[in-house]
Amino acid sequence: MSSDDDEGIELVRRAYPGWKIWKSRSAAGEVPHYYASRRGETRDGKTPAELWEKLTPGKDD
Repeated sequence: MSSDDDEGIELVRRAYPGWKIWKSRSAAGEVPHYYASRRGETRDGKTPAELWEKLTPGKDD
C-alpha cells in the first residue's frame, strides 16, 4: 500500500496512544479500512485522515 497511508496511520497511533489502531482488508482484497478501538468504543475510517477526524474530541457525526 501507499507509504503515505502507512505514515498517516503511524501519526494516528502516536497521537492517540490509548487506542488500538489497525488496518484491515476485506476478503476480496479491496481498499483497506482503518479502525481504532478503546474500552468498548470503536471508530473507523477509509483513510488515516478520516480516522483521525473521528477520534478528535468534539467531532460528532
